[in-house]
Amino acid sequence: MSYLNHYQSPLFINFNKTADDNKEIKAKSNVKYIVTLSDALKNSLDIAGDYHKNVSDEFIDFHTLGSIAKCQKNNIHLPNKGGDDSLILYTSGSTGQPKAVVLTNKNILAAQMYAGNTSHTENMTGRKTMSCVPLRYPYGMVTSVLTSLLWGKEIIMAPYWDSNTVEYYFKKEPNIIFGSPAILELMIRFLPDTIDLSYVSHFIPGGDFLTVQHANKGI
Repeated sequence: MSYLNHYQSPLFINFNKTADDNKEIKAKSNVKYIVTLSDALKNSLDIAGDYHKNVSDEFIDFHTLGSIAKCQKNNIHLPNKGGDDSLILYTSGSTGQPKAVVLTNKNILAAQMYAGNTSHTENMTGRKTMSCVPLRYPYGMVTSVLTSLLWGKEIIMAPYWDSNTVEYYFKKEPNIIFGSPAILELMIRFLPDTIDLSYVSHFIPGGDFLTVQHANKGI
């Protein structure tokens, strides 16, 4: 709750919370709207034609949100321009000192196009990606997560990697992996030999150079 208040978050997405939980969160924070992800919740709205949010929709389940997105996908008006600021990331870069990097809408689209063109993956439909990189880095947020979404692919978020979680993530059968040489090393060391990796078509590294030795071991 302290983080929600500290960052003045207007929207909170949670998992498997009850209506009472959500009311308590809203009462004790500055959150205005809550989205709950839960398979137990079904569509609470009969959506047909245009949908306009009103003040009674403070709590909405994920399935309803998806229905709204499908309803509105052809009616989206984008008021922002390519040169407008889109995202601020903090990075130490080459100086070792934190500094803000402002990315424009055009920057993010250019990163998506570059990643897709160089890896030949942008037009691969029905494929899942997996992001194994911290979101605080441009490679994690922009190149892997936002690029996957702009490609229209399902993305598997893998925020915590160790010897006990490698097999768990790979059982989700990702086709395209955004990782690093260190992630590749964990895969090689801790994935059981019984795991079939034939569904993996691409490993796209970032954060460090992928040596020929690493690449050969991965193959």
